[in-house]
Amino acid sequence: MTTATDNMLKLEMKRTFAASRERVFAAWTDPALITQWFGCHDSKCSGANIELKVGGSYSVNISHEKMGQCKMAGTITEIDPPAKLAFIFAWTGNEEMEQMPETLVTIDLVEVAGGTELTLTHANVPVQEMADSFKGGWTASLDKLASILG
Repeated sequence: MTTATDNMLKLEMKRTFAASRERVFAAWTDPALITQWFGCHDSKCSGANIELKVGGSYSVNISHEKMGQCKMAGTITEIDPPAKLAFIFAWTGNEEMEQMPETLVTIDLVEVAGGTELTLTHANVPVQEMADSFKGGWTASLDKLASILG
């Protein structure tokens, strides 16, 4: 679902995983796990780094079939293991993608019967085309995340 606030769009996606909150949270915060699922279907994640503290850096190196090499990099703005992670999302290392403004991603994890419900909110998105692109990327990433969580 995409909604508009203050001339900015906000994408919200929900997914339930048959895994504990701790396992799902670790998949977002352990570089060895991030590299197994982060990125759309036509990309490959080649490395990740994360400083697990507010103000800490968060980066994921991606090789994209069409866009080439790039990096998603940002700063952690909120962390409450294993319930919440929020970070600034920005692209670097690729001139075309660097034109995209910084956005904010928030991951909320809630225990539900049989697993964990993840709510991904991607806020401060300026245009619908970008929201649609993020939705496609997150859908693919969450599909891959589901496969590694089992």
